[in-house]
Amino acid sequence: LVIGINDKSGEINALSYMELQETTNLLTSIASENVIPNVLIDVENVPTTGGAVVVATIPEGKNKPYHDNKGIIWVKNGAGSGGYQYYRL
Repeated sequence: LVIGINDKSGEINALSYMELQETTNLLTSIASENVIPNVLIDVENVPTTGGAVVVATIPEGKNKPYHDNKGIIWVKNGAGSGGYQYYRL
């Protein structure tokens, strides 16, 4: 997951120091508090001209199925964005 790159043009939209801190905190919080069992992610700030981008590496899980803090399992259905199905435990 890369944050700070325009999806359509591929241009870098560097994040400010405050945006980097907020994004890093949000990603680690979501992974540790909103996914059950917890997901360990590696979040890295990569310097670029005018700021930095955030690169989050999310390894394939070993404790499947994962669900959110409401008991919903989200299943990717097909390629591209969207196309998710969900199931409640």
